[in-house]
Amino acid sequence: PNASMSTQPLVLIIEPFYGGSHRQLIDYLTGEILPPGCWHLVAMTAKKWHWRARCSALHVAQQVAEAAKDKQFSHLFCSSVLSLAELVGLCPCLAATKKLVYFHENQLVYPVRKMRGERDFQYGYNQILTALAADLVLFNSRHNMDTFLHGIDSFLNAMPDYRTRGLGAGIAAKSQILYLPIVPLASLADGQLEPKRSRISAQKQDLDTQKQRSIQQQQQPQDLEALQQPPSDTELYPHSFNNRLLILWPHRWEHDKNPDSFFTAIFALADSGETNFALCILGQSFAGPPPPAFEAAKKRLPSDQIAHWGYLENRQAYLACLSACHVVVSTAEHEFFGLAMLEATSAGCYPLAPRRLAYPELFPSDCLYNTDTQLVKRLRWLCRGGPGLARRLRAEGDFQTRLDRLKPEALRDSYAQLFA
Repeated sequence: PNASMSTQPLVLIIEPFYGGSHRQLIDYLTGEILPPGCWHLVAMTAKKWHWRARCSALHVAQQVAEAAKDKQFSHLFCSSVLSLAELVGLCPCLAATKKLVYFHENQLVYPVRKMRGERDFQYGYNQILTALAADLVLFNSRHNMDTFLHGIDSFLNAMPDYRTRGLGAGIAAKSQILYLPIVPLASLADGQLEPKRSRISAQKQDLDTQKQRSIQQQQQPQDLEALQQPPSDTELYPHSFNNRLLILWPHRWEHDKNPDSFFTAIFALADSGETNFALCILGQSFAGPPPPAFEAAKKRLPSDQIAHWGYLENRQAYLACLSACHVVVSTAEHEFFGLAMLEATSAGCYPLAPRRLAYPELFPSDCLYNTDTQLVKRLRWLCRGGPGLARRLRAEGDFQTRLDRLKPEALRDSYAQLFA
């Protein structure tokens, strides 16, 4: 090894799905935790998740082998989308590297529409092998960690024979919970909303340029379009909605977020004669056409009760929309962390979430409902109280203490310790 390799340890960061919460975490590591020049990023665009989970190790191995010609990596940090066991087998140069894997979700309990016998076994199996190959396994919530560790044996029951038992205990011994940082949002002024500037904000443009260059070296030009779309000018909502309760849905347009229950609650609200509300429907669909509930709801609801409908690619417009809304709702069948709900709460929304999944460890009890009927009653009460009631509940509730523990500065030492 040359002198630079022996004196300058590097963190190898691998993200096969560089988008959403995955991208936010990588940007936090490269922008807040690791000094410039002390990390090397191998990333792939946030497209075709299923193929990333199956095959990304092969592409990443080529990139790592090339980088390892003049770099020596002290740590490897990746998300569980990557099949880490495959990568380690393909890259002997990583044998002595400390390997950290972050679980944004886990495939052992990820809900599917098909019967359990038709679940794609490979995704969960790869994640089990990834956890076994790692030196440290990180989870974004206790719910995520518990469902993974406790679900390994039952998941492996799908094997016809030679089932290995007791893997959960070994993985648990090297596991810990490390929440995803939530960037606080400044107040809305003159239609512009800016995230609070970090201590290295002056370096941010250079870091983004470096990361985009790293990705560009690995992707075809058409793949880069998804990462480099210019921002668009998007009006938040007509002023006629100002006095109505704005109800926000900021989730993926997929079945596991249970949009059927959400729109059923909205229809029940409208059928009861309540009109003092409008909807802001954000989010996007990654896996084919969205559930039919979205098209049906848009046709059924009056246009004057739809403040916004569709994906906001411009991050600034998205954050501004969160700040304009009063109530954010989840009806999810699965949620391993709830980034969209937490961002909306940070922006000033009052959250309503089911009393299950990761929500009880993140939100106050009075924001949680047990049944869809309870959700409708809470929404009706909020509609009658109007935006003022929602804002007052958000201001008076036990939110700030909970959000403070998720701030980037509150988590900085825990993340920095990973690479010590």
